[in-house]
Amino acid sequence: MKRLVTEGAELAQAPVDSSARDRVRSRRLARKRRRALKIAAVVLAVCGLVGGTYALGFWYFSSHYYPGTRAVGVDAAFMTQDEFARAIDTHLQSFEMHATKGEFGVNVPGSLVDLSGDAEAISRDCLMFQDASAWPVALLGYIRPETATLSFDASKLATVVNEAVGAYNTHATQPVSATLELNGTKDAFALKAEVPGTALDASSVQAALETAIAHGEDSVELGEDVLAQPAFTKDSPRAQEALSHANDVFGYDIGFTHGGKQISHLDAQTFVPWLVVQDDLTLGVDQNAAASWAEEELWILADYADDKNVYSVDASAFAQGLNNSIQRESGSSFEVPYIEMARYLPGGGKLNPTAWNPEKGRYIDVNKKAQVACLFDASGRVLWETPVTTGNESANDGTPTGEFAIYDKKTDYTLLGRDSDNDGKPDYKHHVDFWMPFNGGIGLHDASWRSTYGGTEYLENGSGGCVNVPKDAVDKLYAMTHKNEAVLVHE
Repeated sequence: MKRLVTEGAELAQAPVDSSARDRVRSRRLARKRRRALKIAAVVLAVCGLVGGTYALGFWYFSSHYYPGTRAVGVDAAFMTQDEFARAIDTHLQSFEMHATKGEFGVNVPGSLVDLSGDAEAISRDCLMFQDASAWPVALLGYIRPETATLSFDASKLATVVNEAVGAYNTHATQPVSATLELNGTKDAFALKAEVPGTALDASSVQAALETAIAHGEDSVELGEDVLAQPAFTKDSPRAQEALSHANDVFGYDIGFTHGGKQISHLDAQTFVPWLVVQDDLTLGVDQNAAASWAEEELWILADYADDKNVYSVDASAFAQGLNNSIQRESGSSFEVPYIEMARYLPGGGKLNPTAWNPEKGRYIDVNKKAQVACLFDASGRVLWETPVTTGNESANDGTPTGEFAIYDKKTDYTLLGRDSDNDGKPDYKHHVDFWMPFNGGIGLHDASWRSTYGGTEYLENGSGGCVNVPKDAVDKLYAMTHKNEAVLVHE
């Protein structure tokens, strides 16, 4: 009869018998040993499988590259050394890099820049670097550091880059640097922020492409770092420093001396409108504006005239002196430069002009009857004198008499005559080197078409109303006079 009771029941129901208990224990131990043997067999089998797999992987990756291995633009995953070398050679033979940045693009064939590389050395180095014993870890994520590089001619690359960038930049916008500007009330400078552009910086593009080509990359998306950058940004230390120095000028009061004596000065209200901001954010002076002021205000020092010479301000040198004072960030005084000029007195003596009128002070006297013009200073000395030819009396073009003033001064000027014959064209068109109008279209000027002056020529062959002055005299008068200079024309 088959026994269906459990071992526990068996023990419980059996008489107390030590031999029976031993038999139960023996059976238990036997079952445990069998389970342990089974587990050991499984473990040994797994270990054998793992060991075999590891050994197989070690053997394989001793001659093949890990996934993630890449050099000079070629993926070497699972390749042998020879296969990788051939792939590199193929890549170099057909290499053509394409770089882009928005609408900008440039193609660089490897042959154009003499691209080359030692494929065998690169493939050998990559495999030598690889640790085959670590292949299980490598399969979880391996990227070999890019150390191999290719050779190429950087100067040939620069030629391609400069041409491409130059062509692109003709249609691109250049960045505008931060700069200084006067505020609305003109009593302080403020910083105007920089404006980015779309133009490229050729040297930055060159650097990016050199790196890409050296690593064999055939496709490059250029970043923001290749854009041309403004020289200064609003928040840069240089811009902030420049703003501070610029606002210091509002406290300047610049004096001018001559012979150790102060003769005039400039306050900020006068010279600030002449200031210009240089590329380095320093302040400079508009040379034309400063020179014009000097010609108006410092044009001549009567106290420095003598019997043979007059002294006219060197307006250009004055403007440069003012510029230097501003750029030194000091607003210091400086000596006004004057030019010594010989008087114009033909024949070495006077032409017997009309006597000086002390009530009129300094003025230009034009004596139509004597056909002589002279410049009197405020003390009655003759500073300049010359024969002239006034308007044609027979043609009713005589120079009008009266008291006037020079209202403009121009060089390299074209005079246009009236259209008296109504043909739609001026009666004459004359180029003059110096033009000093004092009565509408009537003024003092040189006349290259005239060979003689003075005498009675004006009665039949005079000008159209102007005062014609010899060339070697008019240039001196131009330098010695200024706008608003008084002119007296009389018989």
